[in-house]
Amino acid sequence: MTRPSLLRRRRARGFTLIELMVATLAGLTVSFGAFAFARAATRSFQQETRLSDATSNATIGFRRLISDIERAGYLAPSNIQREYRFGNRVCLEPNNSFSTAIQSLSSLEIEQGATTTGTTPNTSVTNANGVSIPITPDRLTLSGSYTSVEQFPVRSVDVSGSTPVVYLESRSGAAMRTMNGNTTATPWTNVFQIGRILRIVDREGYQHFGHITAINATGQFPQITLKSTPPLYMRGKPAPTLSNPLCKGFDIGVGSLANVVNRIRYEIRDLRASARYQALYPANPPLPEDNQRWELVRYELDEGDSIIADSEELVAEFAVDLRFALTAITDQVLDPANPNPTLQFFDFGAPPIAATYARRVGPANLNPGPERIRSLRVRFSVRSREPDRSEGLNPALVGAGPQTLFRYQIPNSTRYARVRTLHSDVSMSNQVGVFY
Repeated sequence: MTRPSLLRRRRARGFTLIELMVATLAGLTVSFGAFAFARAATRSFQQETRLSDATSNATIGFRRLISDIERAGYLAPSNIQREYRFGNRVCLEPNNSFSTAIQSLSSLEIEQGATTTGTTPNTSVTNANGVSIPITPDRLTLSGSYTSVEQFPVRSVDVSGSTPVVYLESRSGAAMRTMNGNTTATPWTNVFQIGRILRIVDREGYQHFGHITAINATGQFPQITLKSTPPLYMRGKPAPTLSNPLCKGFDIGVGSLANVVNRIRYEIRDLRASARYQALYPANPPLPEDNQRWELVRYELDEGDSIIADSEELVAEFAVDLRFALTAITDQVLDPANPNPTLQFFDFGAPPIAATYARRVGPANLNPGPERIRSLRVRFSVRSREPDRSEGLNPALVGAGPQTLFRYQIPNSTRYARVRTLHSDVSMSNQVGVFY
């Protein structure tokens, strides 16, 4: 056999076993490297997506909260107690004979560290977050006309029965704008909902208040029935025994204006007790962290501080923290020796916020009060749905408290989720017309 034939036979044999093993190992190494790179890229993409979702979630909920704060006190008293005593524009004294809702009616109230879990008060949303101060979100209650911007002309008021009935003028501009071509009673019942407060301003500027118990908009003139207490005092009626009215001799019929006052509350809580949101808490959640979650919730209060049915709204998911600071007038505005009021800023967690300026008003809590607040600083935080850190951070790097929080430890877990926090200063533009 010639030499060229031997060379051709050797070449035809192919690769040896060792050569195949080396080639296979090299291929597997490249494949594993590509898989690891793709897995890391996918994980990074998912983490950034969760972070983006958290940011978007916080922004949407934050805008709703800020909008409601800006409207606090609209067509409602900044402090009903001081408006009665010093503004002389509330007809009857809002004393202990009135409901808690009316005698404490004010533009806002802040309860520090008053978040709830379901219906049970809980002073700490988290157990341990690697910081020395626990996260204890605040709770905010706002009052104002939130369901309508209108003041409706009153046609007449009937106080002959056991409960007052207020008749509204159905041909007014406010009525036409509210109906907007709708021929049903729905627009009226949406505004004058049972459990809300009706505010009437008579021709002399005095304010009267009552709780709505019924609305009948099927006739020619919408009829709003109020509770018997507090009474509506009118000319010709005996003076109520609870106090001598300031508005002696004036009527609240033709020429008066009526509007609804809503009491809105924001807090961080879970919604397990709400039938509308039980799907958020499945028995076997796809992620274990889904059962360790809280939401920023907005709901409306009735006269007894209970939630009005079906008023709960989920404003932002996976909420972590909600805090308030404020700027208030700290001295007596009408003091001749000091005609220029002093404004002072109180930082998050400062005791005077809830104990002095944003506390619940009442017959025994008159001065100072929420009418002195000129701006509110809001801080709101949400977390991503899934943890993306397996270990915590050095507390020295994140400060001594939730003021610098940027990661959140899932309760009963050793893993952390990233947090996004938004800040805003809100001017209280409706805090006017009150004697300090």
